[in-house]
Parts: sequence; structure tokens; C-alpha cells
Amino acid sequence: MDQGIAAILGAVAGGIGAILGSVCATLLQGRSERKQWQRQSRRDIYAAFVTAVEHAIDSANDAEKSLSAQPPEMPSAKTKVSEVRSHVDEADRLATLISLEGSSKVAEYSRGIISGLEDWVSSLESWVRAAENGKNTTRYANDAAEGIEAANRWASDFMKAAKEALAA
Repeated sequence: MDQGIAAILGAVAGGIGAILGSVCATLLQGRSERKQWQRQSRRDIYAAFVTAVEHAIDSANDAEKSLSAQPPEMPSAKTKVSEVRSHVDEADRLATLISLEGSSKVAEYSRGIISGLEDWVSSLESWVRAAENGKNTTRYANDAAEGIEAANRWASDFMKAAKEALAA
């Protein structure tokens, strides 16, 4: 074979090798960046969810204090229960995003938290109606306690699963 042709073939082979190496490196870097972006997206959603849940719990605790006062502080309680509903709705919206972005385990736990919070806020709303009508509110106070206990059980599992998912 002529030395000129051999040189050209060598240059072509080297060029193809360089191009393939560059393409592979770019693909691997892109895959790594995408995983990092997905992890950051999940982290942001999980953090927003936890914040919404904390706001719902704080508002619900304030509502319970207003309802437990003798006599019940109705204007304050109604405002707080409305705030609780708003925070639970926001947490529910974020739980939907978690279902799309997170692991099935994290999604399951977020739904459990929402279920407990929904029970809690429903009990608070019933408690308000009973107090406004001068009825016995003990049942609703007990129901509210059960709702938050359920949400707290799920919250512990959610936090563990979220940390594991973000570490993976």
C-alpha cells in the first residue's frame, strides 16, 4: 500500500475515533447532568411539600387552640381552618407532582400524609360547625387527634424514603 494512502487512512481512523470519543463523552456528561437536574427537581418538590405540610399543621394546631378555648374563639378558628384547607390543598398539589417525579414509595407516603391531613381538616371543619350550633364537640376533637396521628406516622416514613431516593 502506498504510504500516502496509509497516512490518509490513519488520519481518517484517528478522526473517527476522536469524534466517537467526543460523542460518548458528551452523552455521558448529558446523562449525568440530567440525573443531577432530576434529583434537584425532586429535592425542590419534596422541600415544598414538607413546607406546605408544616404550614398546615401549624395552622391546624392554632385552629384547635381557638376551638378548645372556653368559649371557642369562632372568628379566629374559622380563619385558621380556612388556612389549613389552603395549605392541605397546596400539599395535595405537590403530592401529585411527587407521584410524577418521585419513587413509588415516596409517593405512597406523601399520599398517606395527605389522607391524614384531609381527615384532620375535615374534623376541624365539623368541629367549627358543631361549635357554631352549640353542639358537643368532643367527637370532633378526638377525630382531629386521630387525623394528625395518622399524618405524623406517614411523615416519618416519607422523610426516610425521600432521603434514600435523593441519595440514590
